[in-house]
Amino acid sequence: MANRREKGFVMSFSFGLLLISLLILSPSVYSQQSQDINDLLQVGSNMIRQGDYKQAIELFDKLLELNPKIIPALLQRGVAHGQIGDYDKAIADFTSVIKIDSADTDAHYSLAMAYDRSGDNNNAITEYSRVIRLNPDYYKAFINRGLIYYNNNEFDKAVDDFVEAANIKPDYARIFFNLGRSYEAKKNLELAVENYSRAVELDPNYTDSYYNRGNVYYSLDKYDEAIADFLKIIDIDDNYADSYFGLAATYEWLQRYDEAAEAYANYVRTALPSDSTRIETATLKIDDVMRKKQRLIEGGGEEFAPPDSTKSRINPFLMPATKPRDTLKTTGDK
Repeated sequence: MANRREKGFVMSFSFGLLLISLLILSPSVYSQQSQDINDLLQVGSNMIRQGDYKQAIELFDKLLELNPKIIPALLQRGVAHGQIGDYDKAIADFTSVIKIDSADTDAHYSLAMAYDRSGDNNNAITEYSRVIRLNPDYYKAFINRGLIYYNNNEFDKAVDDFVEAANIKPDYARIFFNLGRSYEAKKNLELAVENYSRAVELDPNYTDSYYNRGNVYYSLDKYDEAIADFLKIIDIDDNYADSYFGLAATYEWLQRYDEAAEAYANYVRTALPSDSTRIETATLKIDDVMRKKQRLIEGGGEEFAPPDSTKSRINPFLMPATKPRDTLKTTGDK
């Protein structure tokens, strides 16, 4: 805490000297202060990276009082406003940049993300589309616009955007994960598997892709493949609760009741308390599958009551959330 206060004091002292210089010195000396301004912009950027958003906003406020058209200050202040959820002020800052330079793709992208985060999908789509017109290779604009389409159940449009992103950035696993989700939503399970597989080829630790692919394999009655995917997840992250639930459901369907009971117990052990409904379901399942096992033994290999002829999805369209959309970027992260 002491170090942070010392840094804050030094920053304030230097900033005060800069203000005095800018206000009382001649224009020729004013021009010599550009390096000082750049240094303060860097200080503000560092504050944002460290999560000191309010302090960064105060710094940028002072810079913009001197000159309201310092584009980097407007952009970075907008980022800071966005990070604390003040989207109206973020939108105002990014809009101010666009009024100064209507072709600034970073400003349009950040404006789109501010609209996106605030839930204004129409304006977000409009701004992502402007980014794409300004820079057709801005693949993140395609991804985020595609995610809006996906969440709006416009799966054909989502596929189109993710395909465009994949053409631009063919080594980015996240794109193929989202393509897999979109094809799955369209009931094209073979293409869903193909794209989930591409995602794990690019990122062998992409647990969400293994999980979704395992879910699809289960739907396609490819149980060995489903089990392999759920076990792969556990090998990567043995606290990934849904992998145990998927594994348990698959074992249960195959009448491998001991393994199913163990997997349900592991789900209960690793699930978040917020998943209380599924925890309760899994807890009841532990006893249920053991009763099924006993009936199977007593029935000479067949249950007294035949198993259900229908098979529900392990986790029907309750896919793991995608990684959070990219944070507000304003400096070349396209």
